[in-house]
Amino acid sequence: SWFELGEVTNNLFAFKVANRLKAQIPQAWPPKHPSLAGAIPNALRFAADPSTTKNFDGTDARIDDPFSRLTPFLQIFDKVPAGMNYDGWGFMTELYKKARRAQRISLTDQNKRDFVYETLCDYTGRDWIYFFNAWGITVSNIAQAKKAGLPKMLQRIWEYNPLTRTGGDGLIPTAWIPYSNTGWTIHSFSSEEAGGEGPVNGYARAIVDGNVNTFWHSRWSAGGFTAPHWIVFDMGAVQPVDGFVFTQRQSLTRNLKNVRVELSNDAATWTVVQGSPFTLTQTAPAQEIRLTEVLHARYIRVTVPTTADVFDGTQFAALAEFTALHP
Repeated sequence: SWFELGEVTNNLFAFKVANRLKAQIPQAWPPKHPSLAGAIPNALRFAADPSTTKNFDGTDARIDDPFSRLTPFLQIFDKVPAGMNYDGWGFMTELYKKARRAQRISLTDQNKRDFVYETLCDYTGRDWIYFFNAWGITVSNIAQAKKAGLPKMLQRIWEYNPLTRTGGDGLIPTAWIPYSNTGWTIHSFSSEEAGGEGPVNGYARAIVDGNVNTFWHSRWSAGGFTAPHWIVFDMGAVQPVDGFVFTQRQSLTRNLKNVRVELSNDAATWTVVQGSPFTLTQTAPAQEIRLTEVLHARYIRVTVPTTADVFDGTQFAALAEFTALHP
């Protein structure tokens, strides 16, 4: 149980007891708590949000509540038996068993998230990364690489409502899934506005903070910096890539119009992605660029070649968020 889960673990036991009792006492399900009627629908709306920057452990009002954070665990426990040959509620026991027998204690919250992900993948024989991405639960690149050989869990279980026991039967209709970028780092950049936009905005690292309301801005102080503007993103390891997601600065100023994207395994030798430069729109929602083949790289370089490639037509540029898509 990582820090933000709070009382989630305790509350799950109430649901486990209710599940056992429901055969003799149908009204035992779901447990009766006044917060559930609002919290779980809120959580389902959070999971359905297509944003690539969701954070399960953040302060979004739809999920920042111990009753809302019950939802993905209840979905796993209660929905898995619908189409599998094992007991979803048995996964709760499996977690405790694996935790007791672990050779090393999970010392960090990320270790604990990875432990849940890896244990679920092992228990079901499927890779649940789409489910974890839908909930905005960060899984490290190391953990993902360990389970990359398993078949993907394609069922949209994050749509299952554990109160009504309905939904969650559909399958993912597309192979494009966004990476969580909050584990990425900025390798290098042409310029950034250090301080002139406030304590967070302006800096290149704002593009990978999971927050669409912060942004990178090319340097405008001390004489400014003109195009080409570029930023190199480090995904931490060589990863499959079959698209990109750009989110413009939400004020819709200094927005990018045309971008060149290049990939590299060593940040020294670069390959221009076929179809690049890509054209974006001057709109606030995230914009997906989908490729026709799966490429592999560790580093991604995004370049705004000229001032004509910024909607304002000025020498400056800005961007709120960037990530890549994967199969």
